[in-house]
Amino acid sequence: MRDELVLKPDAGTQAVVAGVLALAGAGLVAAVVLGPAPTVLAWVVGGVFGPAVVLACAAVRTRIVVTDDAIVRQGVFGRRTWERGRAVRTVRAHLASTVEAEGQGDTVFVLDARGRVLFRVAALHYTRDGLDRLVAALGVPCDAVEGPVSAKEFDRTHPGLVSWVEKHPYRLIAVVAGVLGAVALAVAGAVLALGA
Repeated sequence: MRDELVLKPDAGTQAVVAGVLALAGAGLVAAVVLGPAPTVLAWVVGGVFGPAVVLACAAVRTRIVVTDDAIVRQGVFGRRTWERGRAVRTVRAHLASTVEAEGQGDTVFVLDARGRVLFRVAALHYTRDGLDRLVAALGVPCDAVEGPVSAKEFDRTHPGLVSWVEKHPYRLIAVVAGVLGAVALAVAGAVLALGA
């Protein structure tokens, strides 16, 4: 019988993420309230950042457990279990597109026999040492990608492992900015119409 691995997120990193989100959200809300923008935008900003802070705090309770028979991933919203034998290969890469501090772009993809992702784990939540221990505990071949790579570059050599959003972050930002701009204009128009 092998030793059971219980991998927990780095609490310090999660606290920093939650703190940064809380400060950014509070700063934006204050800017909206103190500035000329309609006050309803403060609720929109709070509605985006509030849940993000709660999720960052709740992520501390997540974990990955590897036993002789199973791999269990306890997430914020639920639990997934796979037979240990379904994991046949891992791919480890440093995705440069990830918002990161030093060493936090490392990601491990755990793949099944068809090359599909069972799950992925990023050093944004877990330490690099934790990722090393996960790869060792799984005991399957690991394809380590050299150096930092963009999601687009990574997709060329390992197609289908990263999402469209990761490969096209600027398109997503443009879409979100456009939607938020349209909402702000609609709210401002409504406020002006009510004031007229």
